[in-house]
Amino acid sequence: SDFYKTEQGILAAVDATYAYMRFGVGGEFSNVLTELGTDLITGAEGALSYPYNLYSATLSPTESKLYSLWENHYKGIGTANIGLERILNSELSESDKKQSYAEMLFIRAFLYFDLVQQFGRIPLVTKGSLEVRTDFKRASVEEVYKQIITDLRECTANLAPTTKEKGRATSYAAAHLLAKVYLTRGSAVADKRG
Repeated sequence: SDFYKTEQGILAAVDATYAYMRFGVGGEFSNVLTELGTDLITGAEGALSYPYNLYSATLSPTESKLYSLWENHYKGIGTANIGLERILNSELSESDKKQSYAEMLFIRAFLYFDLVQQFGRIPLVTKGSLEVRTDFKRASVEEVYKQIITDLRECTANLAPTTKEKGRATSYAAAHLLAKVYLTRGSAVADKRG
């Protein structure tokens, strides 16, 4: 629609894309996918998340929590990709285009970083699409990390250091995430570092 070519529409789309980053920051999803199975916390015996705590044989790829992570993150990546394409052709001022574009790169990199750590080889989608697709191929871990690093380098250079609104991406947040990505790659097997 033409609304998403206007300044108001583009900024609304950027704001909406942040919602995908909220997945896993609270409640059971956060604990199950990021904390259980480590020395930080342990689950109660018999709890629904028990397989994650012990890496037991009942833990399988059909787990609903894994599907929810996959679905949320790829929806966010798809939305960010569409936003990236529309921002460049929008009525935004050049400074707002630069900031909004960098925010979308940050969100895409953040979501891909979560996915590649959980699943390894994943589809790498960098173009927006409003059509149903079923032809996805998994990219190598190296390719995914190269895209994450490319996105984070660009947004680190183009995001403002501070914002008026709490919770928005800044150049410092992007640099922090980039450092975390580099540390993750540095600790990986040499031929899979990217």
